[in-house]
Amino acid sequence: MILPVTKKLDVPLMVARGYASETFLHAAGEYMEAIEKPCFVYHFGDFDPSGQDAARAVEMGLRQHAPGAEIHFERVAVTQRQIDEWNLPTRPTKQSDSRAKRFGPVSVELDAIDPNKLRELVDEVIVLHLPPDQYRVLMEAEKSERKLFQGLAGLVRQLAGKASDVGGAP
Repeated sequence: MILPVTKKLDVPLMVARGYASETFLHAAGEYMEAIEKPCFVYHFGDFDPSGQDAARAVEMGLRQHAPGAEIHFERVAVTQRQIDEWNLPTRPTKQSDSRAKRFGPVSVELDAIDPNKLRELVDEVIVLHLPPDQYRVLMEAEKSERKLFQGLAGLVRQLAGKASDVGGAP
């Protein structure tokens, strides 16, 4: 769902899906150490005891496997503010989860966020790290290319329509 955004902006997407494996954390940590630049990790996960604890475990694991890397970790979604402001559908917190007692009565799945809104959130955090002028130029070029391709597609449809008119004559 968010790959088109990260791909368009040439940003690595690392999907952990809950609790990440040691293998995943080790590989991600090695990558972060190797690039020798500040790493910004934006976590998108469920607002429930396991989702919040998984975020903690991912952050801790990355820091453990990349001790020399400068890691900035931020939980972007789902947050209490988003639940309140966007009126996201909630469900009762699973009391079978050992962390439920310290969590609260309601939980929200990441899937509750509209896919378009989720892509906007991803775009917003990535754009924070792009030079504004270069990003503006990139977006204008993309808009121009889109117009060009739409015009070409219209021309092809028009020519195809004329060709079928000619071909259908007796």
